[in-house]
Amino acid sequence: MYEEKIKGFGVVRDQAWWAGLETSDLIGSEWNHANWSYPYRTKTLCGKEVTYQSGLDNLVKLYQDEDSPELLLLLNLKNDNISSFETITADQYYDYVYHVVERYDRDGVSDMPGLIRPVRYFEVGNEVDYIRTNDSRHGYLSPEDYVEKRLIPAYNAAKAANKDAVIMGSGLGMESNLLGSKTGEFNTAYLEAMYDNITVNGGNKNNNFYMDKIAIHYYSENEHPEFFDENIKMVEDVIMSEEGREKPIWITEFAPAPQASLYARLLTLMFANRIEMPVIYNLKDDSESGFGLYDVTCVSDEEMITPRESIQVIDTVLSTLHGTTPSENETTSSEPGKTIYQRVFNNSDKKVTVLWYIDDADPGAVTNYNYTASPGSPQTFTVDVLGTANFSQTSPLHLTIRSDPTYVVEADLPINVDLHFNKTTPTGVSTERAESFRVGDTLYGKIATSTSTSHTVRTYITMTMPDGTCRYAYYDKPDFNPGSDRLLFSETKTPLYDGTWNATTNDWLWNIYEFTGSDPGKYRWNCWYEDSVTGEILGGDSSEYNFSETPAGTPVESATGKGEVYLDSNAGTIEDLAAISPDDMLEVPENLNPVYGFFSFNITGISSGESVNIPLTFPENVPAGTEYWKYGPTPDDNTPHWYQIPVSDDNGDQIIVITLTDGGIGDDDLTENGVIVDDGGPNLPKKGDLDGDSQITSTDAAIVLEIAVGSRPCNSQILAIADVSGDGRVSSLDALIILQMVT
Repeated sequence: MYEEKIKGFGVVRDQAWWAGLETSDLIGSEWNHANWSYPYRTKTLCGKEVTYQSGLDNLVKLYQDEDSPELLLLLNLKNDNISSFETITADQYYDYVYHVVERYDRDGVSDMPGLIRPVRYFEVGNEVDYIRTNDSRHGYLSPEDYVEKRLIPAYNAAKAANKDAVIMGSGLGMESNLLGSKTGEFNTAYLEAMYDNITVNGGNKNNNFYMDKIAIHYYSENEHPEFFDENIKMVEDVIMSEEGREKPIWITEFAPAPQASLYARLLTLMFANRIEMPVIYNLKDDSESGFGLYDVTCVSDEEMITPRESIQVIDTVLSTLHGTTPSENETTSSEPGKTIYQRVFNNSDKKVTVLWYIDDADPGAVTNYNYTASPGSPQTFTVDVLGTANFSQTSPLHLTIRSDPTYVVEADLPINVDLHFNKTTPTGVSTERAESFRVGDTLYGKIATSTSTSHTVRTYITMTMPDGTCRYAYYDKPDFNPGSDRLLFSETKTPLYDGTWNATTNDWLWNIYEFTGSDPGKYRWNCWYEDSVTGEILGGDSSEYNFSETPAGTPVESATGKGEVYLDSNAGTIEDLAAISPDDMLEVPENLNPVYGFFSFNITGISSGESVNIPLTFPENVPAGTEYWKYGPTPDDNTPHWYQIPVSDDNGDQIIVITLTDGGIGDDDLTENGVIVDDGGPNLPKKGDLDGDSQITSTDAAIVLEIAVGSRPCNSQILAIADVSGDGRVSSLDALIILQMVT
């Protein structure tokens, strides 16, 4: 579990206890019996007592896979088995560090058996500038003692074992005075005192002042990351003053307040200030106010681990800024306490501007911001703090910014993406790149992709509804069929399907959907591809359409009072449309169930002999098996009579489609004259007529009972007929009602 969770991180900082390694002061060959591995008994966050294999060897083994992060090994400052914290000698500390670095340098001398990836990074102690009581992870030493008894021996020992080892001083808490008391304000007093003692003890550029990199911790002003600029400038000034040069800074512990979006602001500022490596403090915890990236929920004594929102926020920062370097900083205030922050990053292919707004009096405040893209910018899009891209705007972008950062990306993306929607109406008319849909239309979502080189990507698609709600579209299986599998929606970032694909030049269908109803208004869709490894956006596009709940065609109120019915035609014009009551039609067969009555209409303006598709849209779904009957002559029988017109698109929704032919079936004048004359209407399956004989009998009641007990199958079509009571299910009550109808 641990190895799986840490993959994707660049560096992980961890430790194993010095006291477990040396249970007594080892000298010379005694190191052959050091406890590099040993069992360790502890309790999990959920109270479960577990024993696992601990020690430095078992720690290093966690980082041996090719896709594992590098290990920053934290070297302990204390070992009570050897001596008290304050009296451990420089020689004893040298001996400890030398053997640790030598075992994990992969030089073939005294290496850990099976070592594949060496350990390169070492941090000498943890928050040595703080006095902590009853805490085995921390211990205060004066700057003089720390430099002389820990830092210098560690540096010299590490370089003696492996000249390529990277040594950094203790990650300082940066909020203490020289006596170890916490002041609550960021300061560099301990760091300056360290440098004074380093210089006195021969520190210079040749030995890197005994620190290859500077390590600090950052927990200052957690809810106001914007102080980071001035705080880190204090550290840089000390380095420049003491060394006369710049030096890489690692922040080996940090975690803002629990609000996940604070990670975005703080990480942006860290990268803008060229922090070489920020290391997040904690992987998991069970507190809502904790710093863990994963939340722990206890089920009895078992841990259920789920990612927190901060994981997605961090992924967004890293993937959006991937491959860039900082170039511009700007802070503007319209009035005191109201500030817009702008940080710019770029490379040869893209420019990323990170924007956020802080109102000291109102954390939820927003402001408008107009962003003009650089001249000649090929594509401009935005990414929000949770990684949702929006390609729908053109420059100038009219943005609403808030405390959650917005990323504006200008880029020449390597993949061209063309998202569009085609449609087919119930009459069979097809339109490419449709901009509007109605009830009964079928949508075909397509993506055209073109690229000069292939890329392994994940696909993301979002739909923004008329009310502004944005959701991710996805299928619950990778081998989805857009014609039969249902498209699902999620409020959290979810790929279109769980898998990657090699994006090459092609044109693919990702969704087929027949509109039966939805919220009317404008729907905006965004599609983008992300690199499967870095998460960087490699291409994207947007498209939008309007949806109207009003079906296409001409409405008429049904003669039975069941609501409006719409009639449309794929050719010509519907004229003289009228509703006819069943009582006004001649000799309606008793087996017909004309719930919506009948309709009289003419179709004009068509070619002689032309066949016409006519969709009828009803106020509610009509059962599969619905028929269309009309009264009139036919080519083989000039005497008016009742006959059935074939029905297509009969799938249990609101629409059926009939086909009438000028001068043929369905045309009462039986003349090819460019006019169709029709009187007819739908025959719905009767409620309770389960055997389809157009009569309600005890046989139907028996069939309902078989369905109710599960001995006969039931689909949506059968349910519509068997559910006589209208309670949405089939039960013995329906059988009773049918028997009452019979008697």
